[in-house]
Amino acid sequence: MSKKNNIVILFWFYKEIPLCQERLEHFKKLNPDMPIYGLYGGEKSKLGELDEIATYMEHLYVFEKEASAKWKWLNGDQMLVDWYRQIGGTFSWDRVFILQWDLIMYQPLDYFIGDVKANQFIIPGVRNIKNVQAWWPNFEENRINEFRSYLKDNFNYEGIISCSLFICALLPREFFEYYKNREYPEAYFLEYKIPTVLNALGFESYDAPCFKPYWAKELVKDYVSVENRTLIARKRYPCVI
Repeated sequence: MSKKNNIVILFWFYKEIPLCQERLEHFKKLNPDMPIYGLYGGEKSKLGELDEIATYMEHLYVFEKEASAKWKWLNGDQMLVDWYRQIGGTFSWDRVFILQWDLIMYQPLDYFIGDVKANQFIIPGVRNIKNVQAWWPNFEENRINEFRSYLKDNFNYEGIISCSLFICALLPREFFEYYKNREYPEAYFLEYKIPTVLNALGFESYDAPCFKPYWAKELVKDYVSVENRTLIARKRYPCVI
């Protein structure tokens, strides 16, 4: 496990299984002692191709709900909560690092998570939603207002609505435990739902210095060439290291 308080990995993938295996092997070389669990949300026709990649994991969970690829892309947090309810909650861990299939790290995980404290979480790019609402396509005013009501009714929370770029995440067990026997709302988008619910639960966002993605409309002050980066997440979110 990581030296940072009982952290395990959840490798979340749904396509390009041979490529995923290569990336998982690469990750294990950098983090040889970290338990890795798997969450597969891809086509059931590919289940026969999972045997080899499963050998890199302590356990591989297959999301069984019939849903379109678009639904899974927009509602991936439903899959994460389902993993915890069905099997993840039976494992021993305090925090889980969500490692998406298209994320490549060139340093061990401890390098990236820095001095994160027990009452903190990491999701890259956390912002006050007011700072991006004018141009962020996932800002829908009516839906956000409904979310505010949800937060007030369920947490007595009337604070800031945070949003993020969910490239990866270090999440506390308490988030999943809260929803183990409660309805997890589908109506709200995960990139603002998860960080704000975590705030409502009393957790703070840790601004990890090595997780600095660029938001599309923000001015970029720094540029790090590809060969000098220690993390790459496809081409969606260039990262300042």
